[in-house]
Amino acid sequence: MIDIPPTDSVENAAGRIPLQPDSILVLLGSFDASIALQVRSLCARAIAPVALLANALVVTDGVNEGPAAQMGQAVRQLDQAPSLLGILDATTATPEPNHPNLLRLPV
Repeated sequence: MIDIPPTDSVENAAGRIPLQPDSILVLLGSFDASIALQVRSLCARAIAPVALLANALVVTDGVNEGPAAQMGQAVRQLDQAPSLLGILDATTATPEPNHPNLLRLPV
């Protein structure tokens, strides 16, 4: 977990992320819980392979629900997974456990 102090600049905060992707894919939003399995399947069968092929960093809000949770669960099941970065706000208590890289923003 990378905690960003309130006095840090954007450049310094970005420099703390240990990943070197060629592109960035941002995955945010929400969906009805009844389609969670379909969203996880989409993540595992389409988003993760494309991100891996493109050496893309998949950025989510890092919370343990919605697209972030489904992406985390999908990559946990893959032999080779793309890089995941969850960007958490200061109030997020429990991040999604399958995101190996987490960045917590200041208050």
